[in-house]
Amino acid sequence: LGAVVEYESGADLVSYFVIPDGSGSGVEGSTHFSYASRDGYHVVSWRERGYLHAMVGSIPERRLADLAHACINAMGRIASIGTAFIATHSRK
Repeated sequence: LGAVVEYESGADLVSYFVIPDGSGSGVEGSTHFSYASRDGYHVVSWRERGYLHAMVGSIPERRLADLAHACINAMGRIASIGTAFIATHSRK
């Protein structure tokens, strides 16, 4: 199981993959990026909360890393909103 979302960055396409990594790890905090390149495509990948995340595109690695940071920050905000909602609505 997994998911992929495609983004447009100007004239370039960027694919964002999320795949369970099988570790069940709930690791949060500092994110370590791995980088790879092949045939003009760059990959920035990281593991977080039991998933392997990867952004793939023909844009420079630095831009991919910036997009990855933006995704991580957005997911953190979404998670905190969900936690606040559950805490607020679970009170009796």
